[in-house]
Amino acid sequence: MFDISTIPIVTISYNSPDLIFNLLNSIRKFYSNRIYVIDGSDSDNAHKIKEISLAFDGVHFEGFEYNIHHGPGMAWVIQNLALSGPVLFIDSDMRATENGFIEDLYSNLQTHLYGVGYVIHINRDGFTITEGIDDSSVRYLHPALMLCNIEVMRQWPMPIKHGAPMTDTMVSLHDQGRSDLLLNIEWVGDVSDNLVENPRFLIHEMRGTVKRTGSYNLDEWLNGVVAKRNKDLTHKANAITLNSQEAKMNNHQSGILLDFFENHNHRMIHKWMHYFEIYERHFDKFRSNPLNLMEFGVLHGGSLQMWKYYFGKESTIFGIDINPRCADLVEDQIQIHIANQEDRDSLRSLCQSLPKMDIIIDDGGHTMQQQVITFEETWNQLKVGGIYVCEDLHTSYWPAFGGGLRLPHTFIEYSKQIIDQLHAWHSPDGQLTVDSMTRNTFAIHYYSSIVVIEKRAITPPISRMKGMPSFPLDPAEQIVFDRG
Repeated sequence: MFDISTIPIVTISYNSPDLIFNLLNSIRKFYSNRIYVIDGSDSDNAHKIKEISLAFDGVHFEGFEYNIHHGPGMAWVIQNLALSGPVLFIDSDMRATENGFIEDLYSNLQTHLYGVGYVIHINRDGFTITEGIDDSSVRYLHPALMLCNIEVMRQWPMPIKHGAPMTDTMVSLHDQGRSDLLLNIEWVGDVSDNLVENPRFLIHEMRGTVKRTGSYNLDEWLNGVVAKRNKDLTHKANAITLNSQEAKMNNHQSGILLDFFENHNHRMIHKWMHYFEIYERHFDKFRSNPLNLMEFGVLHGGSLQMWKYYFGKESTIFGIDINPRCADLVEDQIQIHIANQEDRDSLRSLCQSLPKMDIIIDDGGHTMQQQVITFEETWNQLKVGGIYVCEDLHTSYWPAFGGGLRLPHTFIEYSKQIIDQLHAWHSPDGQLTVDSMTRNTFAIHYYSSIVVIEKRAITPPISRMKGMPSFPLDPAEQIVFDRG
């Protein structure tokens, strides 16, 4: 029988010590589970919340020096804590009133599900829909109280900054036809939205943090929604004007990064011009969230300033170079570390001294040995959900860098082996075996001179059949159909 007490509990707090005390005190009346308090309070309140948290057995306090926000706080837990199996996420303004709510949630959580809790409908911008619900409406698992399989969570986009923190995740599930991974539990809705006078199990104060702090940072979120809409409209307009994907790839007249490159004061940057659109295509989802980025190849330090500007004040940029003079380019949010890309021990020592990264960019020496060794030694330093970028792959064809067409040791040919490993699940003859790359690589994107590799926890793929057959099924089809 599964031990309910092994399920970790996570809550995100901000400037509300009394809420944390009420939550922890009420849970400890019924449960001994490990509890993680992820706190983004100012220094005075953080000190109080830490004291309250550590006064209870089995409570771990993780303090940040800024308001980490609900969504990024959950994302930090998903990506950084060594948790497995079911994890309970609960708002800090909840209070447990009776035993049994974790047991009830767990009884409904099947291992393939993303999570169970209160499922409502939203539009693609994260606003609740109560009327006119149709196939375009997005099912949304409310984060006030949800029990989730954390391995499944790691396969989908991370929660985002406030307002409706699960929006990106739920939209992705919707677009992939996998909203069936969400299960609604009626009593959780009663608690989350105070739909009944005396709900079962818990009481939700509703906007408890807002009442104490005077803000829920909704203005920032709403501005982000407006900006996203404007960006989408701009992209649509550009697509119509350019009239082809090739033309769009060659359009260098818009974008935040290109604007910084062209119009801001900064140290020297050396980039191929078509890289800017590739960066924004893959990096946009990380903006304005806590982020660690590591770039090999500092040169004059301009690109490090560009990343700092683009990702915002909650980012930390790590520049790596073999040239000691680069150490003089340290500034706020930018660290410089000296390491040798061709020396595995040097890279291993570097990784041991640094936190896990959200983005790793290899724009270093560009030799075949450097590119392969750097990838092999830093891939494990990349968080699940992160992105690895290797630039200037045209050197795979230049003899001066150790390259040459279809030479097996070039990074181009090396990366093609990762394509094979993506498909190892389907190898019938044992030529391919499922390995860590298979289990941790979601996608590989090739562009001129650049490859982008997305890291995500991958489970064995499954195929399903839905709907009424139009013709009799053969035995193999019948097995899949019966599986549902």
